[in-house]
Amino acid sequence: MPVRYQPLAAFLIAQPPEADSVTLTLAEVAQIVGQPLPAGASARGWWSNQLASAQARAWLAVGWRTVWQPRQFPVQIVFVRALHPAPSRYPASDERDSGGRSC
Repeated sequence: MPVRYQPLAAFLIAQPPEADSVTLTLAEVAQIVGQPLPAGASARGWWSNQLASAQARAWLAVGWRTVWQPRQFPVQIVFVRALHPAPSRYPASDERDSGGRSC
């Protein structure tokens, strides 16, 4: 997971189990990650749930998805718990170290 969005992943992990969703403004997300979001973050596509994007890997890896809230000012992003976390594109560190073989 990209280090830049690790704080967002940690924030989502810290949500109580009964919280099915969390709504955040762009400013709140920027505050959580500790730096301004890129200009593209105000566009819907930036928040798509695609593993190709670094930011999406952060929330997908910890079992959350995003829902775009059109016509909200300020822009709000709703994170909802996914039924299943997205599969990781990378093997666990012990698999990488052993070449995927058991000893």
